Amino acid sequence: MSRQSRYHPRIAILGGGFTGAAIAWNLAEAGVDADVTVIEPQPELGRGLAYSTREPAHRINVPASQMSLRPEAPADFINWLDHNGLIEDADLARDGEVFVQRGLSGRYVAEHLTPYLRDGSLTHQRARLMNVTATRGFDPTLRLSLSNGGSELADILVVATGNPLPEIPAQLQPLIGSNALILDPFSPARLETIGVNERVLIVGSGLTSADVVATLDRQGHRGQILALARHGQRSQPYGGTALASGVDFTNPVPRTALTLLRTVRRAVQDAEIRGENWQSVFNLLRRQGQQIWAALDMTERARFNRHLKVYWDAHRHRVAPQVARIIAARTAEGTLAYVAARLSRVAEDVEGVHVGFRGRGEALERLVMRSTASSSRPARPMPAPSTSTGGRRRWRTLA
Repeated sequence: MSRQSRYHPRIAILGGGFTGAAIAWNLAEAGVDADVTVIEPQPELGRGLAYSTREPAHRINVPASQMSLRPEAPADFINWLDHNGLIEDADLARDGEVFVQRGLSGRYVAEHLTPYLRDGSLTHQRARLMNVTATRGFDPTLRLSLSNGGSELADILVVATGNPLPEIPAQLQPLIGSNALILDPFSPARLETIGVNERVLIVGSGLTSADVVATLDRQGHRGQILALARHGQRSQPYGGTALASGVDFTNPVPRTALTLLRTVRRAVQDAEIRGENWQSVFNLLRRQGQQIWAALDMTERARFNRHLKVYWDAHRHRVAPQVARIIAARTAEGTLAYVAARLSRVAEDVEGVHVGFRGRGEALERLVMRSTASSSRPARPMPAPSTSTGGRRRWRTLA
């Protein structure tokens, strides 16, 4: 008699954020005959890092109409929001799509899991995975050692841990322990210590960077913000859910990264001629992405990751319209600038923090400084990214 005929399969899901929770919910909802355990140290499943935030300025960056747990019922999340009276006027985009505070998505998933946790269909182990060993013999399984001292046996292990936390850039190591360095951009207490007119240097220009700008703006911050990124690419704004007409990236499917790049550029140009935006092209590109990726061999996938992924991320992972308006307003008034550069050195002394960076193609280093005396004067417009930003200034650095 086989092991499967004698026992329920034991499925362990490592990670209880949106992906891990969605997998667990689908297994329970489908009535799969298995023992399912989710290993997640947080008290509530379904939130993870992204959807655990309570910050009002943090919004979902995908319309709520596209975030249902139920593929057969795409309006499920919208209906849940409406049923609970959670949609406000400020959540609506110009096209009527809804972008709510991001933590509500985590609450939605958590509430869907609650009945299955109560009736024992799912088990939540509040712990971290410490070690995995394979047992031997007639009945081989995986033994998972947990941080709470317990262990789990699993026939199947699903890894849904999401992206690891980024490493601190080597150039920022001298600032570790300094109040001038904020390593957790999702810590309300740390961001609230930033003065209204204090100058802020953000290392990175993606979605997390946009979250920081939106949070600081909501808190009344009016100082200068400089966002530094190696390629200078920042997350682009939402532009509707329409698909580009007259475009099919699978006929024929591109076989090289260069062909893909040229095809996308032509599609964007053609879309503009038809009066469509570039976002409509990327919406279709995302829908056909699996077929395109499957057609690239390992060499071409490596080329894509090396040369094109940063541009794909900036155009694929977009900011909500509400956040985009904040970024546009701050940029227009000169208190927010994005620079394509990399850190070269960081040091702190009695005068303050000195941050050196080199722009793309630049041989000379630019320098910004943080003085020990805080300023109560309103911030002046940010110098253009192409000019020197030298001078004695008060800076906070967010990694």
